[in-house]
Amino acid sequence: ANMFHDDFRYHLKVIETLIEDLPSNTQGQICNLDLILKWLSLRFYDTNPSVLLKGLDYLNFVFQTLRNTRYTLTDNEGSSFVPHLLTKIGDPKDAVRNGVRQILRQICFVYPFSKVFIYVMDALKSKNARQRTECLDELGYLIETYNLSVCQPSPQHALKEIARQISDRDNAVRSAALNCIVKAHELAGERVYKMIGQLSEKEMSMLDERIKRSKKSPKMQQTQEIKQSNVEIIDVPIRDEDTANVSEGEEELQSEEDSNQPHTTR
Repeated sequence: ANMFHDDFRYHLKVIETLIEDLPSNTQGQICNLDLILKWLSLRFYDTNPSVLLKGLDYLNFVFQTLRNTRYTLTDNEGSSFVPHLLTKIGDPKDAVRNGVRQILRQICFVYPFSKVFIYVMDALKSKNARQRTECLDELGYLIETYNLSVCQPSPQHALKEIARQISDRDNAVRSAALNCIVKAHELAGERVYKMIGQLSEKEMSMLDERIKRSKKSPKMQQTQEIKQSNVEIIDVPIRDEDTANVSEGEEELQSEEDSNQPHTTR
């Protein structure tokens, strides 16, 4: 009854109870996870910041628990929750944006990261410039962490859509889009130019300059040293569905590379 009370204070009591109950009743909450996630999705559209922040705290605990128990989020659970979570990634409050970002990265351990990428791409259509900026930052993180094969439905399609944001009127959006393409360039090199399609002279100039600057940055040099030493950067969960997506992405990238090779006749 408290879950659907008009008074936000009852909602806070619900979330506090869920947090207290989680350690001793993990299985019970997992069994009702779809209901809990849907109820919290509704709270994203409430105007009370206390409920939102408390809800994000609880969700962080939940997804950490799901990760520890090796639980895999179902399609129904993911589709009814992740798109609503992304509506808060452009919130004016830093605490909210940071909370959403942290939860998104937890979700990638219990849900196919290729599907998370699709939802983030869809959220990129928002009219909220801050949301578009945050989505582009998150896409860059996913590409950097899980390789270009995370791009759905294909690297070329995703990167072309991301590159369109370089012409955005908002400076933060443009910068985030450039950074995202730079992440892809670090992995695929000059092939990225073919994937992103036609850009205006001004946009191409901005991209070239950003790529040059990234090559000189200490972080980029350190990354190259790590790659050369074959050190494992991150341990990420791989599911069958992600493996299939990775294979398809690698085949497409290889096909593009082969098409660029000169043909000889005998």
